[in-house]
Amino acid sequence: MFKPEFAELVRKGKKCQTIRPTPKRMPKVGDVVSLRCWADKPYRSKHVILGAGRIRNVYPIRMYADHEEEPIQWEMWIGDRFLTIREADSVARADGFPGVCEMLEWFEREHGFPFEGILLRWELTPNDKDEARHEKD
Repeated sequence: MFKPEFAELVRKGKKCQTIRPTPKRMPKVGDVVSLRCWADKPYRSKHVILGAGRIRNVYPIRMYADHEEEPIQWEMWIGDRFLTIREADSVARADGFPGVCEMLEWFEREHGFPFEGILLRWELTPNDKDEARHEKD
């Protein structure tokens, strides 16, 4: 389920990845996912279907930031690969954030640090690709 702040980006096909805590049932490449958000209050309202996608990548991700240090100390890893600031910023923008600083602040607030989870990337299914293309026009 996507938070309301990301729902429109998902629906329009501008956000085709998400970072989540590691789930009990690990998604696999090729799985079809239903992209949804809550209509109103979580667990007390209906789901709104934003689209459907087929998972194309699943990566382990770790991140940490210490905002008390000057300058801010941070780390982001995808698998065993440490990301540069440019790579981390690209991940943040693909996830719907203005940049890596905003993403790290959001993750600290929502999940706390250190954070370990998965990065899922999907491609929209054919019907959703057509709908997303029309939305951009």
